[in-house]
Amino acid sequence: MKIKITGITEWVEDHALIAGDASHEGCREVEHLVEEERVNKIDNGKAPGLPFVCEAEDEDEALEKYNEECCKHDYLIAIECDWEEI
Repeated sequence: MKIKITGITEWVEDHALIAGDASHEGCREVEHLVEEERVNKIDNGKAPGLPFVCEAEDEDEALEKYNEECCKHDYLIAIECDWEEI
């Protein structure tokens, strides 16, 4: 089915990416970048790439595709969303 993600309702930190970058960039720098991303995505509601349309079997598959395409190297990844079948 074709799914359109219209909003992200919950984000989670990608701890593996954060730890990997902190080992190269330094903890304070990465903490600053995570906080900046949190402000944009959560506080200001500026999720990248919305609305996002894809072919998927369900919400979980659609979120996987969204994260891969729109949040591939981000510290926060989407785990819940508002969506509709189109």
